[in-house]
Amino acid sequence: MIFYHIDRCCRLLNQTKMELSPFETNVLYGSVFNNLSVHGNLYFRELDRLDISRDIELTLEYIRVCKYPPMPSRFQSVFASRTIEESTFWIKFFPNNAPFGLITIDTDNYQIFDCSWITPQPGMIPDIQTRCKPFSLGCMCDIANAYWSKKVSNKPIMEVLIPLPCKIVKTEYFHDQGEFNTIYSP
Repeated sequence: MIFYHIDRCCRLLNQTKMELSPFETNVLYGSVFNNLSVHGNLYFRELDRLDISRDIELTLEYIRVCKYPPMPSRFQSVFASRTIEESTFWIKFFPNNAPFGLITIDTDNYQIFDCSWITPQPGMIPDIQTRCKPFSLGCMCDIANAYWSKKVSNKPIMEVLIPLPCKIVKTEYFHDQGEFNTIYSP
């Protein structure tokens, strides 16, 4: 199957494969994983400060290990979209003038989830952003269970979770969102 990944850092432009990288920290959690994705390394780097996004990611991983062990770890996967149109959702999270890559991935090893549980949108029922304050472990566990059970919300944002390594079949570089929109107008 073909999927699309937005490379915000333009790290993958000349590669033919996305792979795990060595774990980049020596804190206590270093014994959990030997290798992580870029996403995994980002969230395990600064464990000494409060961060709701990181805490939700750690809760997601805990619930996955306890209740959904066959599912791939978000810390050892890459995120993608089913179509180029769906991938445009993620482009809005960085500045209009920021360069990025559109990576086309070919794989038969994937799972599809509704990530609106962890990236809530206005009007989503119930309002997850409000429920998770102040750092409610119970609410984060509810969110994690909804995500891993593949429950679809009333405002779904589908994401494809692809365990690494995976094969890159095409890379495209865009100087900004305007250039992308010229080629792939929504």
